[in-house]
Amino acid sequence: MTETPQAGSPADLFRLDGRTHLVLGAGSGIGAEVSATIVALGGQVLCLDANEEAVTEVAGRLRMPHLVADATTEEGIAAAQVAVR
Repeated sequence: MTETPQAGSPADLFRLDGRTHLVLGAGSGIGAEVSATIVALGGQVLCLDANEEAVTEVAGRLRMPHLVADATTEEGIAAAQVAVR
């Protein structure tokens, strides 16, 4: 007889365990909240923001790595590409 797999909690559908996300603008506002939500769901975050003080505070609170870079510049995007590899 074949057993039907048991479904977990509906919240399990939204788990992000084992996944890493790059969040631009993570130093404040929506970016900070998105970062916190990803971590709460089990994911990892690389917090990126041009504001060093803000992104350091958010990443420290979440115990996640951060990168100070301006994502609106080619240099900032290049730095992000290097960091996520």
